[in-house]
Amino acid sequence: MHRHPDRFFTHGWVHLLTPSEIAAYLMWLDVNQNPQHEEPYVTGAERAGAYGLTREAFETHQALQAFGLVDVVPDVMRHDDGKYTDYNPEGRPPPCHRVTVTADGLNLEAAPRITEVLNRYAATADWGRPLGARPL
Repeated sequence: MHRHPDRFFTHGWVHLLTPSEIAAYLMWLDVNQNPQHEEPYVTGAERAGAYGLTREAFETHQALQAFGLVDVVPDVMRHDDGKYTDYNPEGRPPPCHRVTVTADGLNLEAAPRITEVLNRYAATADWGRPLGARPL
């Protein structure tokens, strides 16, 4: 059974996230609630096949992390452009980002958080979280 947090709707997230961000957030919510792997990740084939999402939708993880909705741990084998080198599938999970839905990410109202993050991004081209929203 999928659980969609009420605050996703009542705090305005559903109205202010882009359609791609919503689709990706719901994918990560499903991946975290119904794990298929030992760690929370999806391969490109799973993203496209099981969720019908393009790479563009997947790339919203940067904004979702900046908004405080997910925590992303990039795979050490991947470069910033998403490519990887010297991948050997034997005995190693795929080189995918590990993405965890944050427990309290939806607690804040969406409008002020998104405004703060987008203003920062417009000024710096950096998806970093606001100082008060960074995990300890």
